[in-house]
Amino acid sequence: STSLNAPKKARQRFEKGLQEIAKDPERRDLRKAGESLAKAVAAYPRYAAAWTALGKVRAAMGNLDGAQRAFQASIEADSDYMPPYQPLILLEMGQRRWQQVFNLSEKLLQLHEQLTHVRYYQAKASFFLGDLDKAESLSRLVLSSAEGEFLPDAHQLLGLVYSKKGQLKMAAAEDRKFVATRPNSD
Repeated sequence: STSLNAPKKARQRFEKGLQEIAKDPERRDLRKAGESLAKAVAAYPRYAAAWTALGKVRAAMGNLDGAQRAFQASIEADSDYMPPYQPLILLEMGQRRWQQVFNLSEKLLQLHEQLTHVRYYQAKASFFLGDLDKAESLSRLVLSSAEGEFLPDAHQLLGLVYSKKGQLKMAAAEDRKFVATRPNSD
């Protein structure tokens, strides 16, 4: 909703940045797109959509710290705006900041509880935070969902949980399920 209140000048800069991003990859200039988006958020700091687009541009340019700051600014501008959460979660996972992964996943699931892949991120964070029971229950929840078959890594995670708990037969069973999803891999 904060994005809808952006003044005309900020919207124009946002649209200019999006137009640059939409160009053919051979012709687009991400630096130029980033500059337009930075001007949009400077003109209207509560412009959640512009912050998210800026975060994506910065990530594409390899500026992961800048991308993280932009995604966080988007969430601060409008915590109910969903698009910045997943890219920020993935950045936090890459940095192994598991508490942030868990917290961001929790917030995103409050906004949309049917995001099974986000529940998997939360299960993985729980595992690395040492909460094996939570990691187990969340992994089971992922695998029991309609989308669970598209997240075979949940079997691997569940296998790791069982292994840590000393339940080696159950761990081996989950590992077999995981490997069965990749019959032609090396």
